[in-house]
Amino acid sequence: MAGAVSAGAYTAGVMDELLGVLDRWEKAKARNLELGIDHPDYDHSIPMHRVELEVLSGASAGGITATLALKKILDSSHSTLENNSLLKDCWVSMADDETHYTLEKLLSTKDLNKEKNVRSLLNAYPIENLADRYLAPLKNLKKPSWLSEQAEVILTTTNLEGIDVNIDFNGAGTENGGHTITQHSSVFRFHAITDEKEPVPEPHRYATDLRLKEDAALLKAAALSTSAFPIGLPTRSVTLPHDPYLKYLPGKASESNLHIDIKNPHAHTPFPAIDGGLLNNEPYGWALKVLRENCAPACENNRYAVIMIDPLPSKPPSTKSVGSMGLWNTLTGMFRALRNEVMLNQEGLAEAISLKDRTRFLIAPRKGGGYPEKWNALGKVLASAPLGGFAGFIGKDLRAHDYELGRRNCRDFLRFHFTLPVETAKVRLDQLPVETALDRFCIVRRDKSAASVMHFPIIPDVRLKEARNQILLEGQVESKTYPVLPEFSMSDFIQQYQPLINKRLIALVRTLSGKWWLTLGFRLFLLRPLRKQLYKIITGEMKFFDQNQDAVAANNEVT
Repeated sequence: MAGAVSAGAYTAGVMDELLGVLDRWEKAKARNLELGIDHPDYDHSIPMHRVELEVLSGASAGGITATLALKKILDSSHSTLENNSLLKDCWVSMADDETHYTLEKLLSTKDLNKEKNVRSLLNAYPIENLADRYLAPLKNLKKPSWLSEQAEVILTTTNLEGIDVNIDFNGAGTENGGHTITQHSSVFRFHAITDEKEPVPEPHRYATDLRLKEDAALLKAAALSTSAFPIGLPTRSVTLPHDPYLKYLPGKASESNLHIDIKNPHAHTPFPAIDGGLLNNEPYGWALKVLRENCAPACENNRYAVIMIDPLPSKPPSTKSVGSMGLWNTLTGMFRALRNEVMLNQEGLAEAISLKDRTRFLIAPRKGGGYPEKWNALGKVLASAPLGGFAGFIGKDLRAHDYELGRRNCRDFLRFHFTLPVETAKVRLDQLPVETALDRFCIVRRDKSAASVMHFPIIPDVRLKEARNQILLEGQVESKTYPVLPEFSMSDFIQQYQPLINKRLIALVRTLSGKWWLTLGFRLFLLRPLRKQLYKIITGEMKFFDQNQDAVAANNEVT
């Protein structure tokens, strides 16, 4: 699950749909197993192969969603996953209440008045309150049959101090102990446990029991760490409870001419941490490492799949020549190049490319064939996408749109894309679906390369009576349309938020400078032009809504 700022509402919608479909199918299988295959009520159209969820990896907003998903899966206080609205409540409602919206709280100056120093541009108290509310310890746990016994959650983080790695090169000039490099990209590895037995200590991951206050607090701290957007939200002081890097060091130093020595590998002292997406925004490689580590036989036999959920997928780079740029464009181009380079996880990329056919999948925002292709191609689909993914903080209706689109995209993904050619099903699923299951769930995929090839879903949606024609079982209802983007009014935004923006900016300058005359100068000479520039940026970005409405209307007329 990639980082996405407020567009994490989309990822939450995807996960809610995915977990719901998986759980309904497992309940249908459990009923069959209870009845027995010879019972007259046994449903032979239910596929009986097994699917297990092995690892959830996430960065930033994706890390929060992975954490909430784990808690939702393990929470025994709801009869079904559908009744547990944890993901939706957190991502759609956010910090909204009867008196104040989330953005109002983020612009509040209560943090500056209380702490007398600046932790971040935005007030982080609402985010911390959300974490306290939604990541509190669970009273009782349950483990669904589709959750692996060794399931893990991987959250990326950026360690500002870094982990020193001493490399001892052979040869001349090594009197000072070789060369030291510093690794700043790191991860939290949480192994979810549900029984009362004392877990066997492992140095490379932490056994987490969400009934325990200290374990829940550690998971909460990790979630706040991975989502600490630089400068916008405060740096966190956290402690890695394990040594995630030890698993990937050379086994025996004596067998290598290159000796790597981690300085103080077991120190486990607190370190300042910020957004995991800064250095690893799409932790694909870590998911594969854990998968191959925990499920070697399944990987060797090609019985696995990896799904990446990315609300804000990368776009093709600009074709503008740097040689024709001025000094400013060169500087911005250099920053962009540095940013793209650290975002490119070489190991994760190589791992992803090496996967076999139909083992790697992507869920990204799209509104189907009836939507203008230009807008789908440009990613002009999510309400939260403008302002670098921050637009969703403006209003609940924007986040609700993205959440519902995530559910719809996941529903279509599971039915039409997360499939296998029938001829490979016996090997990949470890059993061949029976004829009645094939009749009910087989489809012909819509891309031309797979024309006339029958495909079978890896996770069947048991709400369907006939998948080929998308006919639902009696009593099942679902929307056939995509959610419509809400309207945005810049004048309403200014009227509602300008006083709060003014107050926040003045308070930031006053607290940072500590000088009344600098604060006065800012109010007289800089506040208005700065605010004007801010509004210009927001207006330009949010034109997306009007342009989108016009394009959709024109497309509907042509259709």
